[in-house]
Amino acid sequence: ALQRLPFDEIKIDRQFVGRMLDDEKSRGIVRSIIQLGRELRLTVVAEGVEDEQTLAILRDSGCQLAQGFGISRPVAFDAILSFQRFGEMRQLRGMV
Repeated sequence: ALQRLPFDEIKIDRQFVGRMLDDEKSRGIVRSIIQLGRELRLTVVAEGVEDEQTLAILRDSGCQLAQGFGISRPVAFDAILSFQRFGEMRQLRGMV
């Protein structure tokens, strides 16, 4: 069934991610999903990252995308665009 479904991203539910620090099975499930995504060349997103320890485990496991309050509270789209433009302008200032 996985071969026939048209998808390019897997999201790991916060139910597993949030329990990684205390539950070996959850940690194993998350790592297996990350590996599956890598093997199938799919984007893997870990949801519900609430602290730096969880983020570090995900990073060490090869997860490249994560979301959750431990990274940032929800931000308005306009604020993201403004932040991006400011960052680009800051980079250009150092150019000769």
